[in-house]
Amino acid sequence: MEPIKAKTHAEQFARLKAQIPHNCDTRRKKSQAQDLREAAKLFGYKRVEAVNGLWKLKGMNTCLQNYQLTAVSWMVKRELARAKPYGGLLGDSMGMGKTVMSLACIVGNQADPEHRREYCNATLVVVRNKSDGQQWEREVHKHCKGPVGDKVFIYDPSNDPQIRRCKQSYIVITTYKELLSQYPSKSILDELQERFGSDVNSYERELQAKAGVLFKIKWYRVILDEAHAIKNVESRTAQACCAILGKYRWALSGTPLANTSYEMYPYLKFTQCEATWSLRDFKRMYTKHGRVNGKLEALISLIMVRRTLKDEFLGHKIIDLPEQKETDLLVPLSAEEQIIVDAVNKFYKDKIAELQQGLLQQDALQAAVDGLEEVDGLQQKGAGQADSKAVAETEEEADNKEQENQAKRAAQLARTIAWKLGRASQIRKRQAISHAFSIELLFRGSFKPDDLEDLRIALREVAMKRTILEQIRSPIGTHNDISRYERGLQQLQQQKEAVFAYGDSFGSIQKPKCPYEDCGHEFGAADSIVTLQSEMDKRTKKDREPGRDSNGAAVQQADGRNSFFNCGVMLDGASVVPSTKTTAAMAVVLTWLHEAPEDKILIFTQFTGTAKILGYMLQTLGVGFVHYYGGLPLGQKRRALDSIKTKPEVKVMVSTLKAGGQCLNLTVANRVIIIDPWWNQTAEQQAFGRVTRMGQEKVTHLVKIRTAEEIDDKIHTIQKKKAEDVDYALQDDGHTPPAVSEIELQQAFFRTKEEEEAKKQKRKRKAPAAKKK
Repeated sequence: MEPIKAKTHAEQFARLKAQIPHNCDTRRKKSQAQDLREAAKLFGYKRVEAVNGLWKLKGMNTCLQNYQLTAVSWMVKRELARAKPYGGLLGDSMGMGKTVMSLACIVGNQADPEHRREYCNATLVVVRNKSDGQQWEREVHKHCKGPVGDKVFIYDPSNDPQIRRCKQSYIVITTYKELLSQYPSKSILDELQERFGSDVNSYERELQAKAGVLFKIKWYRVILDEAHAIKNVESRTAQACCAILGKYRWALSGTPLANTSYEMYPYLKFTQCEATWSLRDFKRMYTKHGRVNGKLEALISLIMVRRTLKDEFLGHKIIDLPEQKETDLLVPLSAEEQIIVDAVNKFYKDKIAELQQGLLQQDALQAAVDGLEEVDGLQQKGAGQADSKAVAETEEEADNKEQENQAKRAAQLARTIAWKLGRASQIRKRQAISHAFSIELLFRGSFKPDDLEDLRIALREVAMKRTILEQIRSPIGTHNDISRYERGLQQLQQQKEAVFAYGDSFGSIQKPKCPYEDCGHEFGAADSIVTLQSEMDKRTKKDREPGRDSNGAAVQQADGRNSFFNCGVMLDGASVVPSTKTTAAMAVVLTWLHEAPEDKILIFTQFTGTAKILGYMLQTLGVGFVHYYGGLPLGQKRRALDSIKTKPEVKVMVSTLKAGGQCLNLTVANRVIIIDPWWNQTAEQQAFGRVTRMGQEKVTHLVKIRTAEEIDDKIHTIQKKKAEDVDYALQDDGHTPPAVSEIELQQAFFRTKEEEEAKKQKRKRKAPAAKKK
């Protein structure tokens, strides 16, 4: 296709202005009929065929819906625009067909001979992981005819020659992980910055030379799937994606913003909007009091199409889905769990006090924050050692100026460590109220014998007073939300296993005896854990671990995280303790299976320790289920998905939120339980989006379980605050954007000559400073 041409600045601005929808509306509600007529003609004579209310683009096997064809037409128009960005953000909600729309764009605007002289013929698609890559490959074969449908492959660095195959293909699929493996390290980037300073062209040329194959190819088109992976513009993932060479650049995300409207900036940078330099400039130019202004709304409406399941097209729901029912299930925290949460809280307060007094040892700090990157994405390991080393080096400086710098660095280090400890405290409390076994690593690695003894005494005082089921029925204020799941509670009441009622479960686990024959020695709180681990190592070799799913898969955790569970299920006198949240989840599951035995259920948790307990409870109750989590081998993941989709006896999938909350199409299920809230509503929307999507034929149900504990309340408050900002930026709240003047539009789209010169001078000033370092 020929690009849209404009010869003067005024003509180009007029064309850009003409592309902005009425009222800067990202839904384009006022022009839907006109957009559809234009879309049917845009691709050329007889290239779009009308088929029973749908549209079939030549080269596609699959027909497009009305709203999909207009989005594809918009994508092609963006690619043919005269000025950057040559692409944008396809922000349609989950389940609306962003993949098939992207494929239609690839088919509808293929590289011509002139483009192929400068660019590779292929579109590079970047996905989260190999499973998503295989899903994309299947979608290409399903929706696209040859040659596009025949020439697609998943990039494998172990096979040579890859460059030649990439250039001969139409679609190449890779993962963010593979992209990062080929992107230069931070030390190399710092070295290049020091060498070239403000010489941007030389910097980028050398960067490409040091990068891997994927960065050496000039792709015809780049598509980022689940593009919210780049929402942190300072991350290496965002930097790597922005460094890919490509003519057309697309970001796909059903949840483009999660925490703040500032997360729009990485998309502008990736798509190479000309008016973006830095996050600071973005905030100054496009936001006021933390909320987007009219200029940004105009720019967003130019580069983004966004529709949700609630929107209409030509007077009809875009996707006419059955009713969606959402419930917040508020349950009380048990007395036992409150004691554990209080112990965790006290532990971290004591550590912060030790830090302030200069008494916190490096090994104690490391143990207190160890393993959190697996939960929260934080890169904790090694950070403390590096920081301490930096302080030690400054202590050797005798110069007054250096001593002043040392004090500043030491103060900054103290603030950083305090932040890490505060963050660790939040995560550990969230784990504790999910299930106590999830913080085994903290108990084993950080709690002192006196800490454990105090915890044991406190638990013994409340033991046997009230079962978990009695406590969970206690009203919170005027609310007793769990009563609507009374059927499930009654079934749980009949269960004799300790995991369904506290009973003497804590009493038995508090006084472990030596596992060796003819020795009745009672261990202290500290030494029992280590000794029992050796016994477990011997027993698990010959015993089949309980909690395996219908395919025989179990949740495998790293060393030091399984002993409590193994003791509870394998040793006489010990037991697996219950939790309020897992008990509430089982009550909901059993009630649903009674009310709708043909329905299938997805349970999402943040923590693998909780997933392990949920699996054990479902197995004990005789409910068919499958596990799905990040550490599950690829083959077992495929079997799990196949089982939940095809086997009638498999009723439940237990998944971690990060592994199963994105990309999967699970309309075979229609009921979702979220055990652990996340810091924004986006992750929960993505999880519910696995079932509320095209193809769903049943009423869908979402139950979000939270306790009255402070950390859950805090998360709930933060969720609502973030949602207000995000919904406004994405126009999901239904507001009409304010009017924008022509001067403001020009400021939004173009850099002035004065601003360009100021930026050049700033880069020149930075260059000498970098070289001095």
